[in-house]
Amino acid sequence: MEINYQTIKNDCVQEVGRGQTVVRSEVDTRDRGGAAKLLSVGTDAVVTSVEAVAGEARVYGRVNYKITYLDEEGKMAGLDYFGEFDLSVADERIEVGDTVATAGVLDAECTLSAGTIRLETVVEARLRQIVSHQAEVAVDAQCECERCTLDAMSLVPVADATFEVVEEVESHRNIDRVLLFDAKAIHTDTRTGVDSVTVEGKVFAEVVYLSQGQVLEQDVSFDFAEQLDLESEVDLDLTLRQSKLVLTGEDDNNVLRIEAVLAVGGYRLVESRYEAVCDAYVDDADVRLVQDSFVCRRYEGMTSRVERVSSRIDAAEMNVEGGVVAATVARVNVANFIAGNGQITAEGLAVAGVLYRGEDGVMQAGEVELPFSVTFASQAVDSDCTLVGEAIAVGLKAAKTGTIDVDLLFAVKCYRPTAVRYVTDIEVSPCADRGAVMSVYFAAPDATVWEIARAVHVSPKALLQQNPDLATPVEGASRRVLVFRHRELE
Repeated sequence: MEINYQTIKNDCVQEVGRGQTVVRSEVDTRDRGGAAKLLSVGTDAVVTSVEAVAGEARVYGRVNYKITYLDEEGKMAGLDYFGEFDLSVADERIEVGDTVATAGVLDAECTLSAGTIRLETVVEARLRQIVSHQAEVAVDAQCECERCTLDAMSLVPVADATFEVVEEVESHRNIDRVLLFDAKAIHTDTRTGVDSVTVEGKVFAEVVYLSQGQVLEQDVSFDFAEQLDLESEVDLDLTLRQSKLVLTGEDDNNVLRIEAVLAVGGYRLVESRYEAVCDAYVDDADVRLVQDSFVCRRYEGMTSRVERVSSRIDAAEMNVEGGVVAATVARVNVANFIAGNGQITAEGLAVAGVLYRGEDGVMQAGEVELPFSVTFASQAVDSDCTLVGEAIAVGLKAAKTGTIDVDLLFAVKCYRPTAVRYVTDIEVSPCADRGAVMSVYFAAPDATVWEIARAVHVSPKALLQQNPDLATPVEGASRRVLVFRHRELE
């Protein structure tokens, strides 16, 4: 039998590997007054480039450190530092081509000796690539065929677009010196227009500063919505390229000006539809369809939600009776996003750094772990969905009672995998002579013409001619079908 084929290409973005490395750095603070006591260390990891070959990828990036300490004169000081990393990931799924990598800090340790701060950080990188599947699909054959529509997806990389967002907030203070500035950004939604998309998200910055001898903190959180000249139907990722704090305004009311440079990249989703053979009938023969399948993973959209997680300071480890001076979020790690029917569960760990005064009034520091497992509603999600997301802290409160509350903003993308089956071959073999017959067949209410024809061994075309009412679906009870099978007399 002659069969006509067409090549169909389907793309999916899939995780193709992950790996870990330990980043070690040293910071000599003797030219900065000399660190006598560490107070807090905040960390985050950023990927700067990726090189992929068959079976292996090289991930380059840096770990950013936000460090506060007491110098040799007992004064608080802060510094920014970064350590570079070079991580190799081996996985047979990795191919040559565009690769997206994200990195996160799993653990961090910090020690101090003779004015030198030693940093040891565990970094994990996760890789995603466009995985393409090419299929030779039967689209026509020299027999009676039923045709159906197959959907496939092509992903076209979108060039990075950068933009700047700015927010100004009054401090109502005279700021003598900034000890710590740390900013994070998160993408919460993408709204599509006719010939543009609007990227929405939030920037959260933590500022710790000295004002008239007091250590104070101020959190700055603001939303953004940036319209970009991109075609609709896109799957985008956002990264914070650069952030800066500028002090302006009057001496008695300095203004905190937060400047953030954001970059957006990702893929344009191009959906294609193909008419293909999904069933076949040959007179006086048994037909067997040889089938295969590919997975078409559709981007369904995003869900964002703020959830509060809490913990208490262990009095045996930290005596905060002298009062909490400041608290910052050191890192947030989401281990898993779990899809349920109409809900998402996020599991992970947040770590907060706490500055406090002990019973003797001396400045002390410690870390509080806040493990979390939170569940929130999402109408677009069911248990078959694949979830990809992130979380940042958008608020932190440290009560005098020792309770730490962290508000986490989760942003989760939902992808729905659909198995698309297609015919690769039609095998025909002779069948026994079924003879001439007239019979009555009772079909299920939802049975199609082709399903009935296959059951009674009659051409679907002939069956529809004999029972024209089958062209109109009927709900409810089974339907009576008259079957006429004839043969030529010799």
